[in-house]
Amino acid sequence: MYRETLRRAAFLAICCVAAGCRDGAKKTIPEDVTSARHEAARRACISAELAQDAEDQLQILQKASAGTENAALTFARAYEQRARVAQATYAQLDSARNHSSTPKDSTRHEEAAASFTLSAPEPGTVEANVAQDYERRFAQVYNDADHPCNWKAQLGDD
Repeated sequence: MYRETLRRAAFLAICCVAAGCRDGAKKTIPEDVTSARHEAARRACISAELAQDAEDQLQILQKASAGTENAALTFARAYEQRARVAQATYAQLDSARNHSSTPKDSTRHEEAAASFTLSAPEPGTVEANVAQDYERRFAQVYNDADHPCNWKAQLGDD
């Protein structure tokens, strides 16, 4: 009886140690990696919202213009194109940092993000004005502490 009790106690002790080791072996993610992941998710969220806004605005202007080309429509088209490229870039970076299951997959997403490039537009052009407006709108959302894109990436943290 005494031996059986010792065996059970030893078995329970081994199970407790094993369970403790498993929890202790849990990988802790370095702060810089966590920060990069949050930043990628944040930028992907903001760019997706700006791209959707650009698409909605373009559709409204297309209906209002009734097929007639004007400066507002030209600007809206260029803005929507820039917003889509930014969205694609940030989505690839978010995939690389937050959704890739292997380092190879992450590298593939990083390379895809790098393939989306926007050349610096000539000052005074529609494209330059679009770039400036996009950066202004992006910064406005980015700096708004109450905007969901700026805090929802952190909700999944322990």
